[in-house]
Amino acid sequence: MDPHPVIDRLREQPSRLPESDENRSRTLLLLQALCLEAEKREWAVRSGTDALLSVVVDEQPLEVRVREEKGARWMLRLVLTVTDADAGVAEWKDYARKRLEDELPAVLTDLRQRGRRLRDRREAAARAEQVRSSRNATGW
Repeated sequence: MDPHPVIDRLREQPSRLPESDENRSRTLLLLQALCLEAEKREWAVRSGTDALLSVVVDEQPLEVRVREEKGARWMLRLVLTVTDADAGVAEWKDYARKRLEDELPAVLTDLRQRGRRLRDRREAAARAEQVRSSRNATGW
């Protein structure tokens, strides 16, 4: 299977990926799986500017980042972060008994919920603006 075009571009930009060889490979594989699952759900996947990629759910771009984290109890673990337009952030990490790859279903659920929440908020704001405009037009 050929890599997703976004993953292909990331391979050509190793400075955007984790430094360690193992985590760089894991990141590419994890993001490839995320891209495939996103497209099955008919979500668009784009290259990110600051983020590694952007997943568009219900017309809402959600940024996905992956970084390495050092700590006293581990050498280098992966951390995946999803950020939305409201600056909402969710984070998943490697743990001794659970790898980040096992969290993919939770990440996909979070993406769906964030996209819907942002869409609903955008639509409510548009309806409120429409009500304000119609009140101003009728002199209320």
